[in-house]
Amino acid sequence: MMALRLLLHIAVLRLGTTLPLVQGRGFRTPAVAWPSFFHLNSPLAVQETMQIPNNGSAPLLVDVQVFVSNVFNVDILRYTMSSMLLLRLAWLDTRLAWNGSEYPPRLVTLPWDSLWTPGLTLQEALWVDWQDQSPRAQVDRDGHVELYVALTTETNCDFELLHFPRDQSDCTLSFYALSNTVMELEFQPHVVNEIVSVKREYIVRDLKTQVPPQQLVPCFQVTLRLENTALKAIIALLVPGEALLLADVCGGLLPLQATERTAYKVTLLLGYLVFHSSLVGPHLTPLNHPPPP
Repeated sequence: MMALRLLLHIAVLRLGTTLPLVQGRGFRTPAVAWPSFFHLNSPLAVQETMQIPNNGSAPLLVDVQVFVSNVFNVDILRYTMSSMLLLRLAWLDTRLAWNGSEYPPRLVTLPWDSLWTPGLTLQEALWVDWQDQSPRAQVDRDGHVELYVALTTETNCDFELLHFPRDQSDCTLSFYALSNTVMELEFQPHVVNEIVSVKREYIVRDLKTQVPPQQLVPCFQVTLRLENTALKAIIALLVPGEALLLADVCGGLLPLQATERTAYKVTLLLGYLVFHSSLVGPHLTPLNHPPPP
């Protein structure tokens, strides 16, 4: 009996720590002190701000600006690339508007989890690192909401390696709002190239956005065209290869009967084998290790 009472007491304590987080019809109460001029006088009115704004018979338009600040770690063996992005999301929520003549603030800043925001899922992502776990949204007196989200991600890319090392590939980033339908939400995407450094093996030649047709959920895509500068291939292949070819031609100047000629040719052959193994060796998978994912 004592053990049963102890278990019941622990269960009551656990319920006591979780119940304050849930109130009224299972909605989560945002931990934010709403300004008085929003006129959100009831928990239900506060919870309604967590739902997608009603735009009548038309879907809610969300303007998306994608700022591409860096593309790095392009791995053609794993068919992956890493990139740094900044998303600017803007939409209209008239429930958050207030009378500017009575309440002078032109802008207020609110936590992103205290109002409705589009939840985005990156389809090609292997991992995503959100730079700010608690971004804040800006709301003006007319109800225009603006939210900035920064992320670093590694994504899959189907590289076109047929023309390697002068290849060009289109890598697509697909953002889905899985919690809404196309009748509720529509994206208007734009992209801005903020990459200033071109000292890489792959450079971004073009950026474009599109909204795929006939989708069941709202979606927009960002396509990056990557071009191989062949810098690594020139340094790793052509320069040593031309050096070995020049040394081989110079070996022809040695007399045919000279004993040094055979040793010189053997040295060149060993040098070529070392050069070849240095290129192929790092890309071979050891027998006791599985291949990379």
